[in-house]
Amino acid sequence: MNPNWREQAACRTYPVDFMYPERGDTAGQDAAKALCTTCPVQYPCLVQAIKDGEQDGYFGGMSGRARRALKRSDYVTMRCAWPTCGKEFAQRHPQNVCCSEECKRKRRNQYRKLHSYKTYRETLTKS
Repeated sequence: MNPNWREQAACRTYPVDFMYPERGDTAGQDAAKALCTTCPVQYPCLVQAIKDGEQDGYFGGMSGRARRALKRSDYVTMRCAWPTCGKEFAQRHPQNVCCSEECKRKRRNQYRKLHSYKTYRETLTKS
């Protein structure tokens, strides 16, 4: 993990309070989550928050409650199977090998193209 990842964080220009909305402030919570989804270093932030035992605030797109649940659960860290993505993500079911629907679609299309090309080549060699 790059030790300077904080310099790339989307929230680095926001006041610290922005990432610590009050309980019940749904607009503040939604704004913090939305900012996290645009962040290029969301995963390292989440890992660091879990390591540091951060109890409050939004880190890596998750609230303190969600991070505690993640830490207690059987989630595993995976790397996206789409070769050009390679993003790390946490999930409960290891059979899901892509980090997003977009990567899953790209991987499925690549497989279909490859499979149809192999089938085409097999028909040529059988003739």
